[in-house]
Amino acid sequence: MQPDILVIAPVGADVVRGEVAPPAPYLAIEVLSPLTARADRLRKRPRYQRAAIECRLVDLDSQLIERWAPDDDRPQICAEWVRWHPVGADEAFSLDVAALMRAVLGTSDEGSGGTTVQP
Repeated sequence: MQPDILVIAPVGADVVRGEVAPPAPYLAIEVLSPLTARADRLRKRPRYQRAAIECRLVDLDSQLIERWAPDDDRPQICAEWVRWHPVGADEAFSLDVAALMRAVLGTSDEGSGGTTVQP
């Protein structure tokens, strides 16, 4: 099972039986398509949640992002902004969802100023 994007923790000095332990995943991102949407929603997303990995489903048709935390029964729908602040990060990552969708889908919005990503 391989997500479209996987964000992992920085590799530290953790050693398990003389070997470096693999970094722990923080976030899995799946970009839904007609061929993968069913598997991404019904097979992969629950597996990420069981493994305590936060999951985001990017739905280009609906132009939104679903945020699934490990214990969620229903997603948080992000149609305007996505904010993510993992433990240990100095600042949150913010993404303008509408600007991302315009950039990806090639649509224009007069006066939008382009894609906005805030570190």
